[in-house]
Amino acid sequence: MKKFSLLICLSLILAVPVFPQTLKSAISAIGCKQIKPSNIKPMSLTDQELKQWLDGFKIQSKQSYLAKCGNYRYLFEAETFVNETEARARLPRIGEIPPKENDKSDLAVPILLREGFRVKNKIYTVGAFAVFLEDQGQVRKFRDKLAKKVK
Repeated sequence: MKKFSLLICLSLILAVPVFPQTLKSAISAIGCKQIKPSNIKPMSLTDQELKQWLDGFKIQSKQSYLAKCGNYRYLFEAETFVNETEARARLPRIGEIPPKENDKSDLAVPILLREGFRVKNKIYTVGAFAVFLEDQGQVRKFRDKLAKKVK
């Protein structure tokens, strides 16, 4: 009887589907701390102008988190699209900032310095707030770590 119940338990454990990690849990899994939703606002645009610009990419939803990784903060984002075609079209344009936005603003800097990847209909990005972090390969390092956790 014990062998039979052990087999049932094992089959239940193995039958449980594995779901991809949420962005927040993936950020935590790569060793970043102090993860909180981003509230970075544009410097030169209204919220409505920013929303209109983002709507042009056909983004269905967007998550943004600030996290401390080592001694520095990074901006992690996930954009969800209707389909893979829209996500593919967005990926080469992830470094664009909205027209009229100041390229030194808290919103623009991590966008200009970010790197990303696509998983199905989602684009994931990691952006830094300092150029030297990108020059040292830190943005790419965290992008690659994140890619391993969400794929």
